[in-house]
Amino acid sequence: MEETVESMKGVQLTNVNNSKAVFSDAARIFGSLLSRNRVVLALLYQFVKLLSCVNLIAQLMFLTTYFRQYLAIRMTRTHVQCTLPITEIYEKMFTFLDVCLAAITILNLVLWVGYLFLPVLRECRIAAHVNAAKGSRPDEHSLTRLINNFLGIDGILVLFMIAWNSSELVSAELTQQVY
Repeated sequence: MEETVESMKGVQLTNVNNSKAVFSDAARIFGSLLSRNRVVLALLYQFVKLLSCVNLIAQLMFLTTYFRQYLAIRMTRTHVQCTLPITEIYEKMFTFLDVCLAAITILNLVLWVGYLFLPVLRECRIAAHVNAAKGSRPDEHSLTRLINNFLGIDGILVLFMIAWNSSELVSAELTQQVY
């Protein structure tokens, strides 16, 4: 996938005639790759994101249990002594950063699951790509056939990655060639 995304990034710098040939070749290769696997890549991608979320939550739990022993308010008969070791400051800082990172990662996981596994979001995005490249709204039946029978979830993932890492125009042009 990395090679596909990188090659599609470079197509923006070529001239119009050369880019048509590149998009045509890319669509042909893209089609041959999609005939084998249709969901494996997307599931692996989501699994890695899920592992990242689990890792962040485990770190948060570790920080709170490990540093809890250093939080202390010591009472004696004559006075109250509050100890504020440097580890408490580190705990607060790392906890805040970990909570922020976990929230962003979980939100990202939910968004990608929505983009890949909710038909409404998939169809809207692919229809927008075809519309941008073709100039008119695609036929609903042929769009559904393209998504379900040809692209599959892996194809949608690759197109979204190309759009995310190069540009929406490159992804739209490749989608049009595949369409």
